[in-house]
Amino acid sequence: MAFGVTISGQIRLVPDTRREGAFFITSSQSSERFGYIGLGAPAPRTNLDALPQWLTINPAGDRILAIVSNSLLLSEDSGATFRKLSDNVSRVASAPGDPNRIYTARYARMPGRDSLLIRSDDGGITWKDTTLDVPFPSILQLMVDPVDPNIVFVIGGSGTYRSLDGGASWQLWTPPGLDNIGVEAIHFFEQEEVWVGTASITSGFLLKLNLQEPAIVTGAMFNGAGGAQISKIRVAADGRTFVAGYSLGADLPISGSALTPIRTQGSGFVGVIERTGEFGALRYIGVSPAIFDLAADGSVHLATQAVPADLGEIGTVQGTFGGGPNDAVWLVLSPNLDNVVRATWLGGDGEDVPAAIAVGRDGKVRLVGATLSRNLPVSSDALQRDFTLYGGQLLIGGEGFLAIAPQ
Repeated sequence: MAFGVTISGQIRLVPDTRREGAFFITSSQSSERFGYIGLGAPAPRTNLDALPQWLTINPAGDRILAIVSNSLLLSEDSGATFRKLSDNVSRVASAPGDPNRIYTARYARMPGRDSLLIRSDDGGITWKDTTLDVPFPSILQLMVDPVDPNIVFVIGGSGTYRSLDGGASWQLWTPPGLDNIGVEAIHFFEQEEVWVGTASITSGFLLKLNLQEPAIVTGAMFNGAGGAQISKIRVAADGRTFVAGYSLGADLPISGSALTPIRTQGSGFVGVIERTGEFGALRYIGVSPAIFDLAADGSVHLATQAVPADLGEIGTVQGTFGGGPNDAVWLVLSPNLDNVVRATWLGGDGEDVPAAIAVGRDGKVRLVGATLSRNLPVSSDALQRDFTLYGGQLLIGGEGFLAIAPQ
């Protein structure tokens, strides 16, 4: 495993759709410089002289929306120049089905006078309020249907809502009986259907919902004395659905022996549901599998935190445990979840926390996270080689890291 980049601060990497392995950097902290990781490619020339708080880029890579100091900026020349569209913005989403339709959430508003969500139909030249009295007090996520620009989804502080008329009216999206507060994972995979994973102190549910009804198409219950939560969902190219979650108990109806030792205080699990809707496998994995991605060959690439006892009898583990409360670890599971194909330690003498993992079209695996390790091993060509806690421009109690490895 080669560590390519170490970055200070609380950051988010947004993939540049024009270049494999290149990212725009965003941060909740202000910084008087533009952020870009090219991994061998030069950063684009731009008039943007600060890190955006939020950024989204279209598939062609020529249209970029960014939020800087709560102002919405637009570039239509691949980031070379940005111009201001609006102020007082906290979230933004463009409509894939209509490049001129943009939705933004206000950073602050006067209730009863200002709408929380505003909309532009002309690419940001003019803006109009949507409903004033929305049923959600805040917006955590904002998503637009990939085909119909009038269908908008909002995950707010009180649940998940949908608008079919461009924000003019809103309805509670999830079907009756599904606890919105318990929604942990959402995966859109077809135009009219979506997988939703929930958490409960009694049972976890994996549900396929019809977006138009809304109605439950099919579902599965993960039941045990310790309850369960579904935290991650992915649909493979062959139509199988993979899930990962966590249970405080050790009595889920698993289909085989645990892949790693079961923790006494609760264990993670991974499962796969066949295209027919039947369970193909459900296995315990002692560590909590918070994040995973699927490779083209069907293998499951999972990252989490662990200590040596968590890996148990896994035959070959690359690298060594670095110490501290735990290390990040990268696990590769076989397509049918029969065994752990590979395990690799990623960490140093402090706490190491993986945040996201992705298998690229080039077959390389990319893992990002945060670390408090002062001796995290980095590659010779890293953009930053030294740990700079309490000394970096983007200080939030630790460092970010990006690790890259062949599949």
